[in-house]
Amino acid sequence: MPECEYCGESFDDEAGLLEHMGERHEGELGRIDQRRVAQHHGDSDAGLPPTVIYGVVGVVLVGIVLGGVYAAITVFDGSAPERVHEHGTINMTVDGERMAFSSSQYTSPTDFHFHGSGPVWHMHPQDPGRLTLAEAMDRLGIEVTEDRVTVEGETYRADDPATEVVVEVDGESVDPTEYELHGEAATSDAEQGDHVRIVVESSA
Repeated sequence: MPECEYCGESFDDEAGLLEHMGERHEGELGRIDQRRVAQHHGDSDAGLPPTVIYGVVGVVLVGIVLGGVYAAITVFDGSAPERVHEHGTINMTVDGERMAFSSSQYTSPTDFHFHGSGPVWHMHPQDPGRLTLAEAMDRLGIEVTEDRVTVEGETYRADDPATEVVVEVDGESVDPTEYELHGEAATSDAEQGDHVRIVVESSA
């Protein structure tokens, strides 16, 4: 039979003892007995020892710090996409006349432009990633699709029997809206990058 350490009274079970301790010896109870009585009464806030509380707080803080370190490592470990800075060449001919990309419309320092009067193109998008051929030419004010070219205010359509439109990269026909340009980092190696050929012939 459980016995009260504070007065020596005996009880049939532990529950009776804890009821007695809470009622008769509330001000006398030590820390462990206070917790036992509080747990018996269902008090979830009852006295966790400070060491337990500090341990829980410590674990939470360590988790936060480790999470921050992991996030920083993910950002700086090279997993982020590298910025594109590449060169290649473009030749564009309209009705037998080769375009000279020498005006500021074509050479101004946007994320796609020409060096000098061409044919070397220079691509360095603001956001990591690549430009499609259509996006690149759009930067120059030239619209290019598989079957249509608009340049200097004139639109040429391949479905016009009198017009031929050719858009190739390294000798292969491409869809400019799908094809992403690839080049070389050094201007001196531009000829190793994509060579774009755009030809428009119109008998009109």
